[in-house]
Amino acid sequence: MRKTFFTVALCAVTAWSAPAQIRLNRIFGDHAVLQRGKQLAVWGEGAKPRGKVVVKVGLSSCCTLANDDGTFLARVPAQKEGGPYTLVAEDVGTGGKAVSSDVYIGEVWVASGQSNMGFRMHSAVPAFPEGEHPLIRMLMVPHKAVTVKVREVEADWQVATPQNVGGFSAVGGFFALELQKRLGCAVGVFDASWGGTRVEAWTSREALLSDPVARPWVMDYERSLSNLDFIDKAAATLRHNHEPENRAPLDPGIDPKAAGWAAAVEPESGEWRDVNMPASFETSFKRLFNGAVWFRRTVELPAEFAGRELELSVGRIDKQDRTFFNGEQVGATGTGREVKYWNQRRVYKIPARLAKAGRAVVAVRVWSQIHAGAMSGPEEDMYIAVAGDASSKRIELCDAKWRARVERDIGFTFKYIAPPISPGSPNAPHTLFDGMISPLLGCSIRGAIWYQGESNASTVNFAQHYGELMTLMIRDWRNRWGQGDFPFIQVELANFGNPREFQEMCHWSEVRQGQVAATRALPNSGIASAVDIGDAMDIHPRDKKTLGARLARWAFANVYSLETVGCGPRYLSSEVEGAAIRVRFTDCGSGLVAKGSPAGEVKPCYIAGRGGDFVPATGRIDGQTLVISSPKVKNPVMACYGWAANPKGLNLYNREGLPASPFMTAP
Repeated sequence: MRKTFFTVALCAVTAWSAPAQIRLNRIFGDHAVLQRGKQLAVWGEGAKPRGKVVVKVGLSSCCTLANDDGTFLARVPAQKEGGPYTLVAEDVGTGGKAVSSDVYIGEVWVASGQSNMGFRMHSAVPAFPEGEHPLIRMLMVPHKAVTVKVREVEADWQVATPQNVGGFSAVGGFFALELQKRLGCAVGVFDASWGGTRVEAWTSREALLSDPVARPWVMDYERSLSNLDFIDKAAATLRHNHEPENRAPLDPGIDPKAAGWAAAVEPESGEWRDVNMPASFETSFKRLFNGAVWFRRTVELPAEFAGRELELSVGRIDKQDRTFFNGEQVGATGTGREVKYWNQRRVYKIPARLAKAGRAVVAVRVWSQIHAGAMSGPEEDMYIAVAGDASSKRIELCDAKWRARVERDIGFTFKYIAPPISPGSPNAPHTLFDGMISPLLGCSIRGAIWYQGESNASTVNFAQHYGELMTLMIRDWRNRWGQGDFPFIQVELANFGNPREFQEMCHWSEVRQGQVAATRALPNSGIASAVDIGDAMDIHPRDKKTLGARLARWAFANVYSLETVGCGPRYLSSEVEGAAIRVRFTDCGSGLVAKGSPAGEVKPCYIAGRGGDFVPATGRIDGQTLVISSPKVKNPVMACYGWAANPKGLNLYNREGLPASPFMTAP
């Protein structure tokens, strides 16, 4: 018995005292890409305390001493692109080795922001090129909203194979593709993104506290934690906001009394009311409710449509629909409690047998069981045309010729409650910096690309300060990375919402102005505009290829010296000249153009005098400047271009095909 006890005790002591195996941090694991032309910081743990560690990769090696806890960091001399290599960290004292294979020296970028950066490649249109792309790699940083700085990413590098690439960040992937094709070396991207997040969550606590705008937000947040029930209340709010979809009422079907509303007969005027498309339940009936609403419109089919299969496009519908043509159902989307189709475009076929010249009726029954209902448009997605015939004329349906009537009112079934920001929330100050950026700090990189701002556009307080907050965050990252003013490229917010020429109070525009302002405030900071490649009804436009190419173009021009113009015209200054305001730009390239305007008129421009309202104005190009004027304003003070979330008719570009950033001049 004594012998057995001694043996067990000895084994326990041996196991307890056995040295840990030397290990590289996972960002230096198999398939990693390391930055060319820069000293490489490589770190890990498990070495003999105070022991000698040698790190080798490519043609370079470095010796260092481990810390008392066995952690180590080696700074390997810079080298040219190449690979595949083996990265080895050897504990000289124990002989232990950590080995990573298929490692390349190339270009490394950080891709960060919210959901448009996290938007996955499998949903992008056009798709990523088929086949193997062994020199493109990505490491997806897991979501971590924490209150203490994370030391290691719990993820590994992935190669852009057909099996893996669908899960890549689409923006990051297309950006890497452009770089790899032109530079010829391996390209690695860290995808550190989280949907719906604000910029202050990506900034360190220390930086936020140093800023007079951000400091009160941090202090208010931390004071709220003194309430011991705060976290429980926040969790209850989140449950409230997510559970109603499972409890929402089911559509009981068309009321027999309403069955004839789809027919081609003219409805009685009684409870029907005129509406202008696009239309929501609220705008049509001046109150919030859910249920079933019918929208009808009479059309005149021309003789050339008769006897041909037609395409009926009724735009996006929130949530479910049944669509009729002359009383016969030609399409439907959504059943049960589904809400996923709330912004999906509806395109249905009208059979040739129903296509007869003359009067016809389109009727759409919209069912919304939660939040709100609508026929959302946009204008260009509401029409009737001959199916499969691109040259066919179109009957436009987005106008004021619609009528609406309530079939079933089930009340306003759910009230969203803004959740308080609590520990674990991705929008708590500095939480994503601590959980997702901190473990990358010190890793040698070329630069960063950033797609965010939609969440900061939610309120005027955040939107108006966006330029200051971005400037703060970029400086913070650069200081903490310790690699100088590395390149930082923002994506200027895409066009979103119903097209308008002007919105005086537009948070989306405030954020765009702030994005450009940050590029003015900081060196080596650029912008790639998405203002003309968005989706009016989807905050997540699917064309990430064009955007990836524009980000890469800025890098080619300003990082790699391979282009002369990296972005579209950016506002520089303005001055009043009599009854006009002259605006000057940078990045004009080989000249300014009014795209698609034979007369050369720049749209949409607005101008205002002191104390007056903005009125439509004429914009004309004069050399490298834009002159804005209106006969209604004799003494102008301010002017703007494209000042709307989705600027209608926006057409100012440089000859390189890159759009000008919207702007509003200072008074």
